[in-house]
Amino acid sequence: MTGAGSRGAAAVLGRVFALPQRVGRALPRPLKAALTSGICHPAVGRAIGAAFAQRIPCRGIPISTADASVTDRTRAQLFWGMYESAEIRSVRRHLDPRLDLVELGSSIGVVSCHASRRLQPDRRIVCVEANPRLIPLLSANLRANAPGRSVSVVQGAIDYTATTGEVSLEFGADSTGSRVVAGPTRAATRVRTTTLSELVRDQHLGEFALIADIEGAEAGIFLDDPGALTGCKQIIAELHATQHRGISYSPEDLAGILVARGYRILGRDGGVWSFAAPAA
Repeated sequence: MTGAGSRGAAAVLGRVFALPQRVGRALPRPLKAALTSGICHPAVGRAIGAAFAQRIPCRGIPISTADASVTDRTRAQLFWGMYESAEIRSVRRHLDPRLDLVELGSSIGVVSCHASRRLQPDRRIVCVEANPRLIPLLSANLRANAPGRSVSVVQGAIDYTATTGEVSLEFGADSTGSRVVAGPTRAATRVRTTTLSELVRDQHLGEFALIADIEGAEAGIFLDDPGALTGCKQIIAELHATQHRGISYSPEDLAGILVARGYRILGRDGGVWSFAAPAA
């Protein structure tokens, strides 16, 4: 099948197999949980992976999952349209197609691939992922789903507290489970750090949209790096309860910091918040 034919088939399958998710949202919570558990069982994901040669159609976009860090449960979630669903909905509703994009915590590239379909062809994408094991798969998915677009992939962790330029990253059981830990452990790998200011400078960015899912590290951007937000016209972020420099912040606290800086809330989908910068 040609590339165009494959993408067309994936689009049809994405619409058909998103049905369980739409049905599930109308069900009572216990029945929804049971449905999700059943259709996302590892055995189901294993069969889906085999049927699609590890290129899983996700809401019309084929996503390569040919890596041991991607679990069968994740393959099933991709297939049924449940993987990063709030982020993808928020991108489709709110992302300004005229802006360049910086995505922090890109993982295997699902959200950035969907964002690419919305952006104008001349807009750039900068993806940042801390887990070095995911960089090849992230790059492959972007090449397949954003052909001809200017894309940069940066391996590093967003951090504002490390004094050595590195942090310890502990890998979980799958592609969604890595986290920064306080000190070196047997399961951790040292990963270089970066900041949003450094990315803006190194990538020569002007006005841009920011997508972030970085497990609480967004607090460092909002509190320690406000200058990096000068050109940031939109933010779509999963906000987490976190501690930064010994102080606890709730998602609502973090949203309040942005609002105090002039951003307005465009919408909220579960833990994913969308903001727009004040008009010039």
